[in-house]
Amino acid sequence: MRRLSLSVLLLLCGFLLCSIYTVYAVQDIVSLLDKNNNDVTTANAWNNITIKVVNSAAEIYTANVTSTADTTGITVYLTGSSGTYTGWFITAETTSSADDHIIEVADGSVVTVTADMDNKADPGTDTLTYDNDPDEIRTYRQVQSNPYNDTQLTYFSIGQTVYVTVSSGKSGTQEMTVKSTADPTGISVALTESGTYPGWYKGSFSTSTSSSNDPQDILQVSNNDTIIITSDVEGDDGTDATKNITVLDKVLLLSANDTNITEVNAWDTIKVRVYNPSMNKDSSDAENGTVTINSTNDASGITIMVNETGANTGIFEGTFQAAEVASSQSNKWINASDGATVYAWADIDGNSVYATDSVSYDVNPDEVIVRRGSASGTIADYVSAADEIFVEVYAAANLGTGSVTINSTTDPTGTTITVTENSTYKGKYLGSFNISNSTVAGSSIHAQNGDTINIISDIDDNDVTDTTKTIYVDDSGPTIYSHSPPNNEYMQSSSSRTIEITLHDNIKTASTIMLYWRFGSGTWSSAAMSIKSGSSQGTTTTYTKSIDETSASSGSSVSFYITGDDAAGNSIIGGGNTTTPLCVYYLDDTAPSITIKSPTSGQDIGATFTLNVTWSPTYSPNLTSAYYEITNGSHVIENNTINLADTDCGNTACVIENAKATDWPIGSLNLTVYAKDIAGNLGSKTVAIDSVPGVRLTRSVSILPSDRTLNNTGADKFYVRFYLSVKGNYIRIKMTDLKSGSNSIDIDDIAVMSYTDWNNKQRTYNVTNSFDETQEVHEIKDNTASSEYAKEATIDVYIPIPANVSTGNYTANYTIGVYT
Repeated sequence: MRRLSLSVLLLLCGFLLCSIYTVYAVQDIVSLLDKNNNDVTTANAWNNITIKVVNSAAEIYTANVTSTADTTGITVYLTGSSGTYTGWFITAETTSSADDHIIEVADGSVVTVTADMDNKADPGTDTLTYDNDPDEIRTYRQVQSNPYNDTQLTYFSIGQTVYVTVSSGKSGTQEMTVKSTADPTGISVALTESGTYPGWYKGSFSTSTSSSNDPQDILQVSNNDTIIITSDVEGDDGTDATKNITVLDKVLLLSANDTNITEVNAWDTIKVRVYNPSMNKDSSDAENGTVTINSTNDASGITIMVNETGANTGIFEGTFQAAEVASSQSNKWINASDGATVYAWADIDGNSVYATDSVSYDVNPDEVIVRRGSASGTIADYVSAADEIFVEVYAAANLGTGSVTINSTTDPTGTTITVTENSTYKGKYLGSFNISNSTVAGSSIHAQNGDTINIISDIDDNDVTDTTKTIYVDDSGPTIYSHSPPNNEYMQSSSSRTIEITLHDNIKTASTIMLYWRFGSGTWSSAAMSIKSGSSQGTTTTYTKSIDETSASSGSSVSFYITGDDAAGNSIIGGGNTTTPLCVYYLDDTAPSITIKSPTSGQDIGATFTLNVTWSPTYSPNLTSAYYEITNGSHVIENNTINLADTDCGNTACVIENAKATDWPIGSLNLTVYAKDIAGNLGSKTVAIDSVPGVRLTRSVSILPSDRTLNNTGADKFYVRFYLSVKGNYIRIKMTDLKSGSNSIDIDDIAVMSYTDWNNKQRTYNVTNSFDETQEVHEIKDNTASSEYAKEATIDVYIPIPANVSTGNYTANYTIGVYT
């Protein structure tokens, strides 16, 4: 074929490079987030907005921030790694400043953030709208120097000053309204706009239990009151902005697990929680105070220390116990008898405003606690047959000893055990028993795996309904029901791979299990697994944990195993170990390798070609699919699936002979072979080829007469049929005259050609033009273009035989071609 000129080749190569360049571009994903990493669509004055950009091919670490008020905008530098990068900016009605990360806006401005981190001219964008209606109100316990601090507080003590900031449009000095339940009329408090931060206003007021004083910005409140702050700086909101804060001098009595309680039993641990923000005098340190505990048995009572739960929380906690013993300051015991009321009195800031809470002391019914293994062992509802079981009963004091009934599913009659009162902790009674294959009075109960054991107590014989504590016998360890990923799986690495384990147990699976994993032969890492959302701890429970695999290299193995005990202390069975892990799977982030042996670069392709490739997955054991594409720039001409099950194809090589090329346009094309492995990695290899005009005999030639012998009656026709695959705009046949010895039949002006064209239309042409008369070679040519290119066609050539022909065996030479 005629080759392309150098300039055309350079232009074509440039186009191909551009196409490849575009294919590998990565779209930037831009998100605008608030301080809690939630997507935002609106912002107020001086809001700090986080820019998050995801692009795995980052080269440029900036984002452009513009607004309808400032179309030039600012450049924000982004930091991060592993394809995720962040930066920030502030919306304000002031001049933009790249150094201060400020973008200028006006009410209703649209802010647009654009990032093109891979520099491929395909940027990602996100937008938000600046809206200063309604105002944004924040409350603090101290003066704020700038609008960026978002550590605001919503609870305050009586007498404290409340510092308020309002973000809105620029409007100078304004007022806000402050009301409370104690004073529903409320007061007006001046707001002054900052000269440094336009649209940022500050004001303050204090609280008192006596009365409001509008000129002095004092608001009357009561304990546990609600204060409502209302603001509309610009005076144009249909609904004014409001902010509710709470006056909290409050104390709560709670159980050890933080639930509100109204009754306690002997030796219960009682938590005291005090809310007193004004006692939080140092925001950088956790402070403490004292709370008075008394009862109807002991009016003087004791004082206990309460410690702030953290710097700047204003929440203080401590504990004590109530029992029928003498009150003890050092032990934090308060004396109480059955039916007594126990009180907590809190005024830790010393302003003579007390918060109080109370509970009833009630030893009826008895309280029963079970521990397994030892007298100080784990409190348990599930035990194994090997455990010694310790019983604690909390009841009325000074009974000395008492009897507790024990029965089981296997032995419903059961036995009794003696519990003995502790000499120091009056009202606390202790005893123990074992599980055995028979019942022995006072020491054991006959029970089997899966049994229910009931412990029944009423030591003072004073309850209408005895206390029953139920525990369960579990001698079976949890077993592995399933795990994911499965063994020997190949997959691409993930920054958040979910490891999922499902356990089965006869009664109750493990409450906490530990996952251990490592990459290759590296160090083992560990973390606790969580119960999967939607699952619950029962006989079958699913646990999950996400791990980050991105530090592992492609081809690495990932091994994991689990450990843990169920509620009865039985270890997981079959969870694996460091020597024999529960599971080993493999990471494969490398695409299969591909070599195209045929066609070669620049090869001319006519009607058919041979595709010969060698390939192999890099780490995965097998290829799962393959195909090849013929493309002209970005246009896909053909996409053909390769059957890996074919006898000539496999995991290492593939040969496809006589692959059709008749439907391709003429010119320079790309042939790309793709292969995908088990992990989902898609490899590709491209070779540039030339699609050229051509013709190929695809089936046998038919000739009449078959013996090539002609009569002289004038009835014969010399007939040739060709089955061809052709490429081009015209079909032609060059044929010599028919000869038999010295006799000749001149085919000039007497041949007829017919064929079926690309549109399945029959065409017939009389051949009148000469190709090379001196050599007695004639061209039989279709002079009308049938299409841009022809497909497989059947070509018939008829040569009428004149009556005066000499009989004999006639032959002729022919060639077949096409025009473009």
